Amino acid sequence: MSMIGQSQKQTYIMNKQTSKPLVSVVLPMYNAEKTIAECLDSIIGQTYTNMEIIVMDDGSTDNSVEVVKSYADKRIKIFRYKHNYIVNLNRGFLHCNGKYIARMDADDRMCPTRIEKQVEVLENHHNVSVCCSVMKKYGCTEDVRYGCDGIIPNLKIRLLRGNCLAHPTMMFRKTLIQEGFRYKKAYIYAEDYKLWVDMALKDVVFYNIPEALVEYRKSKAQVSYLYNGQQRMNAWLIRQELLETLIKQCPEPLRNKLRKVYTGLLDLNHEGVVAPKGFYDIFFNIFQQIAARNNEMETHSEKSPTT
Repeated sequence: MSMIGQSQKQTYIMNKQTSKPLVSVVLPMYNAEKTIAECLDSIIGQTYTNMEIIVMDDGSTDNSVEVVKSYADKRIKIFRYKHNYIVNLNRGFLHCNGKYIARMDADDRMCPTRIEKQVEVLENHHNVSVCCSVMKKYGCTEDVRYGCDGIIPNLKIRLLRGNCLAHPTMMFRKTLIQEGFRYKKAYIYAEDYKLWVDMALKDVVFYNIPEALVEYRKSKAQVSYLYNGQQRMNAWLIRQELLETLIKQCPEPLRNKLRKVYTGLLDLNHEGVVAPKGFYDIFFNIFQQIAARNNEMETHSEKSPTT
């Protein structure tokens, strides 16, 4: 092949790669010297290459920063701040230049096709703004499933039962940041759950890929282990606020009836007669029935001939 032919071929390959949308991977890090290299290797080894890796160091006191700086990959950008996890996580989004933003934790590992498959979903489903997936526990073969597959219907109702999405698997459109969505410090240790609720109440469409695209570690250093009590308390508060909002959105006289049910069940919960899970299961079933009835009425209305 002539030099001109080789040059044209190289230009074609470059144009084909750069025509793919840029993905920003936001990677918060705090004292992760033992796991950050494996995490970065899994990101760098993705089949999808048009990305930038935004490492947000949250005031590490070990050698985490030195490990990251040892990588020559120019796609890696590291930003260092004092320890303030939620604030720094939100700052990370402001450093992103990509069309899509992917979350990743410093002690997890991406499966090689994660970015490619999530970009494919978002590019082919323009109504979808958030794409998550199934997870897999590190070193295990069994998947950890949170919710349904594909587009998730009635997410704001499903969230009454708790967090049904795997946070480390999230990829979303940067436009959501431009619309003002952020993690809220008041709900620390359950900030992902609060973010899902805020988005779901604004009718943001979520998609869940039925394949494990992230491997996660279980350890005594995890937030869910160290701060389990506060996490549970904030999750309860989020569910309570969500339920009150859903009731408020109902028309009268249904709203008033639901408030009476809510007050009565809350009293029973305080007396230990109704457990928290049973409390929200009841309202989950009620709102599922309301949604089904509304869908049926809309379908009937669409089929009815106009006069």
